[in-house]
Amino acid sequence: NLGKINLNTADKQTLICIPGVGEKLAERILDYRNTQGSFTSVEELMKIKGITSKKYSKIKEELFID
Repeated sequence: NLGKINLNTADKQTLICIPGVGEKLAERILDYRNTQGSFTSVEELMKIKGITSKKYSKIKEELFID
């Protein structure tokens, strides 16, 4: 375990290390960050296609924002 991952600085490889996040989802997270700017909350992940409330509840503990 890498400890908590910063959602605004993590690269693709780091995001893929999160259980439940594969390559496609990692790319969507990076695309979102590139188009919308930095995440202001971990909850904002819910706006990304493929992140259901079930998946979100599994991965939210792995993430933080600073």
